[in-house]
Amino acid sequence: MIWNPFRKKTIDPDRNIVDKLANDLQDKGQIDKLEDGLLQIKKDPLNEKETESWHHLYGICAFQRGEHELASDRFKEGLDACPESSQIRFSLAQEYIFLGLPDKAFPLFDECLFPKVSREFTLAMSRYAYLFSEYERGIKYLNRFFEIYKEVKILDDHFLYVRGLPFFGTAWSHLAAHCILSDNKETLKSVTSDISSCCHDYDFDFLKTELAAILDNDFRKMIELLHSRQDGIRKYNGSTSYNDFKIALFESFSSKTFQEALDKINSVELSNNDFPWLEDIRTLAKAEAAHRFNHDSERELVGSFLDNQSMLFEPDHAVSFGLLGYQEVIKPHVEIVAANKSLRPTSH
Repeated sequence: MIWNPFRKKTIDPDRNIVDKLANDLQDKGQIDKLEDGLLQIKKDPLNEKETESWHHLYGICAFQRGEHELASDRFKEGLDACPESSQIRFSLAQEYIFLGLPDKAFPLFDECLFPKVSREFTLAMSRYAYLFSEYERGIKYLNRFFEIYKEVKILDDHFLYVRGLPFFGTAWSHLAAHCILSDNKETLKSVTSDISSCCHDYDFDFLKTELAAILDNDFRKMIELLHSRQDGIRKYNGSTSYNDFKIALFESFSSKTFQEALDKINSVELSNNDFPWLEDIRTLAKAEAAHRFNHDSERELVGSFLDNQSMLFEPDHAVSFGLLGYQEVIKPHVEIVAANKSLRPTSH
């Protein structure tokens, strides 16, 4: 081939100098310099991946400053430049959520079905569908997970995680929330039956009992089973506090007085090794008990809970702890606000 000095240099389609910039700044603890770094990159010679990353990160920079109108403008520009980008489409939809425009957000989410976007983005879409009572959409967003579970047939947590899938229990509890709240129990029963018949590496006895408890809204069914798991849990991780806590909450649902319910809810001491958000579950359970017994403390307890969980608990946590119904009671008090961790530079 004769050398041609006027021929344009071919750009490596797999190169991504934009991601490299973001990752380098992240490693150095200088992510606050990302926007300046992006503006110093000439966009003309960027390949498709780099162009998508540039627009996505440029929008995230505005988002993380709380400048949501500017962020939405940047994501719209990015979607014009990269019309096939599901991650930019998701990010624009999320900005519409934070701007109080769910009618604009959900049609965009509808085009971001897994695996076009990550499991994290898909579960976030499920959470937004839950918050805005778009339950049929929530089911639609989750459906692909269950199709893949039936294809791979293995529900081991590690196996699923390394393949970019959510833990089965997480996805199933999300689905349960949408099915219960939309009175679509047959879908939940059908999916559970199909998965149980063809998959393995999961405790299906537990799943069957949990399904019955959720369908009947009677978590006494879970108490005996949770007690029977104590020795195995103790042998596996040395602590049963999470399991003890769940038992105590389920027992509190049958309490005859508000004080009896409080005593049950407060009976388990959580350790530093337990999830910090479990204390918020405790607060929510106390608020539920106050609501059930028409106690004056409910307003204060709800306020304390929302101070820490302004967008309520994710639907899987609400289902798992038997608090889905009560979250529906307090849902009208929720103001959807931006949580900066939802859109961070490492999420693309």
